[in-house]
Amino acid sequence: MIERYARPAMKKIWSDDNKYDNWLKVELAVCEAWTEEGIIPESDMIKLRGATYDIALLDEIFNRTRHDMTAFLQSITANLGDEGRWLHLGLTTHDVLDTAQAMQLVQSADILIDDLDSLTSAVAKQAIEHKHTLTMGRTHGVHAEPTTFGLKLSIWWDELRRHKNRLIDAKENISYGTYNASDEEILEAAKLSESYDFISELLEVQNSNLNFSATLLEVVPVLFKTPINVIS
Repeated sequence: MIERYARPAMKKIWSDDNKYDNWLKVELAVCEAWTEEGIIPESDMIKLRGATYDIALLDEIFNRTRHDMTAFLQSITANLGDEGRWLHLGLTTHDVLDTAQAMQLVQSADILIDDLDSLTSAVAKQAIEHKHTLTMGRTHGVHAEPTTFGLKLSIWWDELRRHKNRLIDAKENISYGTYNASDEEILEAAKLSESYDFISELLEVQNSNLNFSATLLEVVPVLFKTPINVIS
């Protein structure tokens, strides 16, 4: 993320702290599900609920192992007793990484959808205000028949509205995690909220991520052309 353009809220979502926080949420959600199945004793789960990672230790172990998940887990279990053995039970690295990344994408989508909603409302208000404001039409970069600025704004409003709906659909499509090794019922029971579900295919998650990225790319030209049309 480019520092000069990074918004505080978005920067926080994609920070290492939030990434590891989401990893921990996934790990503990799965442990809760194993507890419900009677595999993890409740006495151990009580201790696991207070688990946290040590970022300094994590970095130290990573520099030695070059494996981020190994470093993450060892930085947690270093401060636990025997109950630490339950962490990552039945999981693969991608089960945690992809599910946690989906959480970050959903958090990001919420900000973008709110922003598009605010922008759409602002454009709609201006379209009504300038309903009878005359302006030159444009064709191939030269003047065309006169039109109204309100009509131009209403076209932008409609584009923004459609893209906001597409982004809402894209958010729904990325609200999934993966399971590659664990029992499907365990991961179904480990839902982090009603906003998340689990699917088994890693490629499905990749396809959803690509669809989300493509949706963002569709929004950019509208955001670019609007100010260009206003100032030219």
